[in-house]
Amino acid sequence: MDLKNITGVEVFAAGKWNGDEYTEADLDEMVRAFQEDPQRRPPLKLGHDGEQKLLQKDGYPAAGWVTNLYRTGAKLVADFSDIPSKIYDLIARKAYRKVSSEVYWDITTNGKQYKRKLGA
Repeated sequence: MDLKNITGVEVFAAGKWNGDEYTEADLDEMVRAFQEDPQRRPPLKLGHDGEQKLLQKDGYPAAGWVTNLYRTGAKLVADFSDIPSKIYDLIARKAYRKVSSEVYWDITTNGKQYKRKLGA
C-alpha cells in the first residue's frame, strides 16, 4: 500500500470554539499530552462520524495518524503520516477543506491527568 505524509497542518487555534474558550496554555497542554502518551496517537478521520464507513469500506483503521504536534503562536499544528493514497488524493484535490479537531477535556491516560488532549 502506498502511504503519504502531510506536514504543517493547522488543526486548532486559541480562541472560542463551540462556546468554550481555549488559550495558548491549553494548546501547550495538548502538545504535552501528545508527547507524554506516544502509544495513543490521534487518528486522522474523515468527519466526526464514529463509524467512519468510507474508511472501513476500504479496510483502513484511520485516514492517517498524527505523528507530531506543536504550537506555532496561537495555532496548534500537526504532521500526519500513513495516509492512504486514495485519501491523500482527496485532500490534495481539496475535497476536505476544513479541519475540525476533537479535543478531550480532563482526561487521564497512563495514570497522568491532562486538562486538554487532542483526540482526533
